[in-house]
Amino acid sequence: LVILFSNVAFFHRGQDIGAVLFKTRVLRENGDVAGFFHMWARAFASIISLLAFGAGFWTALSDPEGRTWHDKWMKTYVVVDSEEYRDRKRSSSDLASSWFWITLLVFVAAPILLAIVAAISDSAPPQQ
Repeated sequence: LVILFSNVAFFHRGQDIGAVLFKTRVLRENGDVAGFFHMWARAFASIISLLAFGAGFWTALSDPEGRTWHDKWMKTYVVVDSEEYRDRKRSSSDLASSWFWITLLVFVAAPILLAIVAAISDSAPPQQ
């Protein structure tokens, strides 16, 4: 949970915990710093890169631009951080915004709702 909340705190700056530690930043192909929704969607896309036995990450070694699968899907680049990027415009695509709301619904709201329903059904008196 600490990692999740820390990442969310940095997402609006085009960074996550790793990017802060390694002094990098995520830029979109249009030159903007990746905004919160874009970083959120990129983080979920990175799970697919990881679940494929890490192939999505390993391909960055052979890619001429050093991009991972999730960077290609989200149209982003990881760059060495500099003062120039700190003041650059931040933006997210409409698709990234949609993915934020979908994942929030599926992975946060739905489990909470299911837990509430389970708790209510467990506390209900037995029917005769």
